[in-house]
Amino acid sequence: MMMTASMLYAISQGRRCEGPRECHWCSAPCDERWVHDDDPPVIGIKRDAQMTRRPGNPWICEGCRIWRRPRITVNLLDGKQLDGQSARRWSWWVEDSGAWGIARGTYQTLWTKILRPPLRFFLAFLDGPDIKNHIQLCIANDLPIIKNNTWLAFTVNGIPFRYSIYELKEALQRGQSGKEPGVQEFIRLLGPCNIYPKVNPKDEERKPGRPVKNIEKLKGTVREGD
Repeated sequence: MMMTASMLYAISQGRRCEGPRECHWCSAPCDERWVHDDDPPVIGIKRDAQMTRRPGNPWICEGCRIWRRPRITVNLLDGKQLDGQSARRWSWWVEDSGAWGIARGTYQTLWTKILRPPLRFFLAFLDGPDIKNHIQLCIANDLPIIKNNTWLAFTVNGIPFRYSIYELKEALQRGQSGKEPGVQEFIRLLGPCNIYPKVNPKDEERKPGRPVKNIEKLKGTVREGD
């Protein structure tokens, strides 16, 4: 089946989502060890269908179980550690080798990762107070190869966005906000990026022809009639 964010989170913690059942929250494979903690349905009240992928299934996968633990140690992307935290209260960068929380105000540390991403990762931002990160709404990227024009997904408050490395580089080099909404979100959330220098507009306006440096070298050496 397609990789889910919960499956990737489990892998990052040295665990697996396995079993013959499907998780109540995210639909990943699970067994019958862990029962969901969702509120029971109430007659006459419509529930948000996006919050659970398999509302009729009572079991949850290993990834959702450990994500929903009330107290964990969060390893931050800037190298710090915080104990007694809830994963749902943090922004996250997750790949095979580990999971890192991202504190508000340090999002800029992500520029290198999103411009040179691994083949398998998910990125889930929180933007605003009193918001939770629901892993069943996060999107895992799981690709055999990533090119400059490959579309990559991430979420902001559970809302999906996409970007390509090409589109992001173009916007950064030209000092623009970008055409793709996902690129605009990155620039809004992460702020300035110094990895790629901005293009000089005069260089872009220069007409085709012999390079300026070559012309300067030839000045004084070209004879009349040559």
